[in-house]
Amino acid sequence: RAAAGVQLRDRRAQNATAVKTMAEDELKRLQAINESAKRDQEVSAARLREKLERTRRERSDEYVRGRTVQFNAFKRAAAVTSAMQAQTAAMIEELRDTYDATRDLDRRLDRLAATT
Repeated sequence: RAAAGVQLRDRRAQNATAVKTMAEDELKRLQAINESAKRDQEVSAARLREKLERTRRERSDEYVRGRTVQFNAFKRAAAVTSAMQAQTAAMIEELRDTYDATRDLDRRLDRLAATT
């Protein structure tokens, strides 16, 4: 009986050692999975940051291009407006000169008519 008890104790010790070894192996496996998941998350987060930065840059570039187009259109419109103003001023000056010349002619005609 004593030998059976010793064998039983030895078997329990072996089983406990086997369970402990299995638990340690399982812990190592889970830790490896955890590390792998962390690396995957870091890579995923880096890709997401890159995508967000790329999208922000694209939107910013698109905004600048749109504003540049608007500014160029405004500049063209301002140039046309300026040219139209210059043309209008030239027309007014020409009309004023014509009016003054006509008035002078009318006065001369009136003087000639008065003297004859």
